[in-house]
Amino acid sequence: MNVDTLARTIIVGALSRWLLFLSLGGACIALSGCPSSRPDGDAQTAPIMAGKQLRLLVVNEPRLADSVRTMAEEFRLQTSGELHTDSLDSSADKIDPNTADVFVYPTERLPELAAADALRVITPRELTDPELNWQDLLPSAREHDAMWGTDVVAVPLGTPVLALFYRADQLKQIEREAPRTWREYGDLVTLLAKRASTSPEAREVNPLPTIEPWTHGWRGWMLLARAASYARHPDYYSTVFDLDTLDPRLTSPPIVRALEEMAALPKDIQAASLKADPAAALETLFTGRAAVAVGWPQSADPAFSSAIAPD
Repeated sequence: MNVDTLARTIIVGALSRWLLFLSLGGACIALSGCPSSRPDGDAQTAPIMAGKQLRLLVVNEPRLADSVRTMAEEFRLQTSGELHTDSLDSSADKIDPNTADVFVYPTERLPELAAADALRVITPRELTDPELNWQDLLPSAREHDAMWGTDVVAVPLGTPVLALFYRADQLKQIEREAPRTWREYGDLVTLLAKRASTSPEAREVNPLPTIEPWTHGWRGWMLLARAASYARHPDYYSTVFDLDTLDPRLTSPPIVRALEEMAALPKDIQAASLKADPAAALETLFTGRAAVAVGWPQSADPAFSSAIAPD
């Protein structure tokens, strides 16, 4: 991407979304060098990062910080500059925009950056950069995740989603296919629970029919994930808040239905889910303690990595 597009860059990220944020002021920098120019056909300008250092700070993602550190040599070869990466593991610590050029940061703290006047608006001209390929992004990412007010202040780098994992052998034994809706998922869980209650062998193999991430910070995501399919409809313009009044719609039928479905899950599933984040839910499945799990697929998760690693 062009140097002018990346002046004083702040990268903001979370498990749910990665965003590239731009801050105000400072010298121009580049993440991948800059286009070469040959004014006389022979001479070539030196890389803009030559002899300079790009400071990057990763917040709440120590494994990501380790991964970025492995890119330092490649960065040096491509830009002739140095990439220095630090990590900040506490979400309670405030970030000073002056401590780094690039920040990897949870998206939910974007208002904090905006309040500090740390974000630079990305201009319409910059959004036409072919290397950015802005129109290739999902509309929800372009029009919501990347916006602060009416301004584009971020470039989404990815949006992983919750996914359903299951043991194909267990579904084959009960002659069921993978569920495609929450209703089918609920029917499958009911059938697996019934099978486990009447078959000691089944309970020994899979103590839990399913497990979901309900620990602190995740149960709300699960509620919204269930409610979204009920609330999103061409005739509905409001989901969590009323479009006209901004009144909360937490007692609307879609959200109440989702909450009732969660409350109807067997008590042992609820107890296990309240202790699980996405990685723990996947680990429960991968270690044979559940037949189904809702998780967040990331190769950086130890549970996911060990499960897909070859013997």
